[in-house]
Parts: sequence; C-alpha cells; structure tokens
Amino acid sequence: MLLGVALNDGLIENLDQNVHSLFSESNYSSINEDYKKIKLRHLLDMSSGLDADTEKPQTIGHAGNWIARDDWKEYLLNVPLQSQPGQEWVYADINAVLIGLAIEEASGMSLRDYAQQKLFDPLGIEQVYWYTNASNQTGAAGNLYISTLDFAKLGLLVVNEGDWDGNQIIDPKFIKELVTHENFDLSEIISLADSYGMMWYKTSRTFGKKNLDYLFASGNGGNHLVVVPDEKMIIALTSSAYGPGYGHGRSYAIMSKIFAALD
Repeated sequence: MLLGVALNDGLIENLDQNVHSLFSESNYSSINEDYKKIKLRHLLDMSSGLDADTEKPQTIGHAGNWIARDDWKEYLLNVPLQSQPGQEWVYADINAVLIGLAIEEASGMSLRDYAQQKLFDPLGIEQVYWYTNASNQTGAAGNLYISTLDFAKLGLLVVNEGDWDGNQIIDPKFIKELVTHENFDLSEIISLADSYGMMWYKTSRTFGKKNLDYLFASGNGGNHLVVVPDEKMIIALTSSAYGPGYGHGRSYAIMSKIFAALD
C-alpha cells in the first residue's frame, strides 16, 4: 500500500522498474547486477528469485542474516539470484524490505516516517511502533504495531479504492490491481488461500449458501486483515499466537463464523 502511495507521489515510476534502477550506482557501486532482472512486480508477488526463503534459514537472504544489523541495506543489495525472477512463489521477508528500502531511497525518509506522514496521519492512526534500525531503515516485512481498529482502517482504504474522507491517497487503479491481481496458484501449498498477488492472499469460498471472494493480509501469530470488496466489509483480527502455528487456523475459524452469519 505504501508503494501505491509512493507511485501517487511520483517517487516511483511504475511497477515494471527494476530494483537496480532505484538505487544510485554512485552510492551503491557494489549492488548486485542480478537486481537489473528483478522488477518491483516480482517483489510484490514474492517471486524475486533471490536466494531467500523465510522457511529456510540456510538461504543467504534469510532475515536471520541481516535483521540484527545496524545497517542492512548493503547486505540486502548483494543477495544473489537462485532462480529466474517471476517463475516461482517463495515467501521471503527480503522482498518487502527491498520495497521499503526503495521508498526510503526515493523519499529521503525512513519508511516509518513516510508512512506516518502519508498514510497514518491522514487515517488518524496515532499510536504506532514500527521497528527501525540505527541507520533509520524500517523493517518493512513486519514489526509493525497498531491497534485493531487502526488495522481495520487500512482495509477500509482498500474498500474505498484508495480514498479517505475525500483525499485520494492511493490511485484507484493501483487498488484495483491489488485486489484482482493473482499470479500464483497456492491451493496445493496453503489450505487457507487460493492464490497470491501484490502481497495479498486471494480466496473464494462458500460459507453457508453464500460465495465470497476476498483477499487477506496475513501476519505471524494469526494477525489477519480480511477485505471483501463486494460486501464493503473488513475483518481485522489481531493475535499473538506466535510460534506454535495454530494462530492462522484460529483466525480463519473466527472469520468463517462471521462470514456464515451473512447468509
């Protein structure tokens, strides 16, 4: 969503920009040439092809290798490819963090401060904590703490096609792509989702007699932001069931009960 804001601000040209072009060679002479092959679209779809996998600590780009650093930019800009971009869905924190770094580079601000000015303040979101390292780089792959009601506001911005109280924060065309774009079939990998695109899971299910098409953002511990565009409906679920693995299933069960009540 913040990438959509940056596009609206003219900081980023389009989603087909390659990652290499977003960082000045004069400042980052050691940036891996592989990044010329990776587009922003690939990062959004978790298909960068980089040697990074959240489920595999042995990969070079795994968060365990860089999250504790005071400056992680140089490390992240040197992670090599392990496959061709766009070919395979692999969930990896590095993809979101690289998008955050690109916005920071273009705006001259930490992603935390950019978000506060461009998104949180307009939405009236006042209580925010977002981990930002000693070099003023924000951990865009997570580490964001906001209230459940404020979490729901992000979903409402999607339902309202980027408009908030008459202020067009994100271009409606970007929101439409966010809602409809599906690049990878995940039905055989993840039981709770059918597909993935633009950093959101997309699903179609029948609850009672009612079929619903919805998208959801999913965070560790069972944190879910569910958006049902046709129903103008948002479900925000915050949870701290970290580690054991039951958090997502529990949140899905709660969501299912709410959906069943619509029948």
